Amino acid sequence: MKKRQTAEIRKPEIISNFYQVIIEEGFENASIQKVAKRMGIHPSLIIHYFASKENMVMGLVDLVLESNSNLFTGLPPYDFSPEKRLKSLIGIIWSQDWQTNIDISVVYAVLSMGYRNTKVFERILNLYTSYKLFLKTELSRFSEAGIISGIDPENAADIIISMSEGSHYFMPFHIKHEEIEAHRQRMMDAALKLLNYKGMEP
Repeated sequence: MKKRQTAEIRKPEIISNFYQVIIEEGFENASIQKVAKRMGIHPSLIIHYFASKENMVMGLVDLVLESNSNLFTGLPPYDFSPEKRLKSLIGIIWSQDWQTNIDISVVYAVLSMGYRNTKVFERILNLYTSYKLFLKTELSRFSEAGIISGIDPENAADIIISMSEGSHYFMPFHIKHEEIEAHRQRMMDAALKLLNYKGMEP
């Protein structure tokens, strides 16, 4: 039991430090040795838990999923107001917290590795599959509540993910800093319009 508890503490700590090393030195320069040096431990301890850099990347993808999921914990309950929950959900997806939750350089590095490594690709695929299922479930319930209409929840989830991911990844390259908030609002309005949200102005 003690060994299991130690692993539950150590593994997230290792992944967190791996993440920081990628930010500081770049993905290609990040290594088990550098993570161990940053933590003040022997590399063999990291190898014991993860065996390889590839496995640490998969642990990092899991961290991204958990970290993004945590942003939704404050959503208003359906019983309180489905409309407020919908607006809060869209607001979170285009929020600064969502955009800055994981450093963009780390996102690019992991996605790039996913194209070269089947195991990492499958882990990223699982992340997006879980995210899409969450959105699909939410949109289905909003549709049942009558605040959105005329949409296929699965297709709408695909489009919202594509809109939000594209917006976050490329915003720094085509939106001026002083216009970012206005851009976020335009994207949120576009998402609500896509969903035929009943509260939209005609």
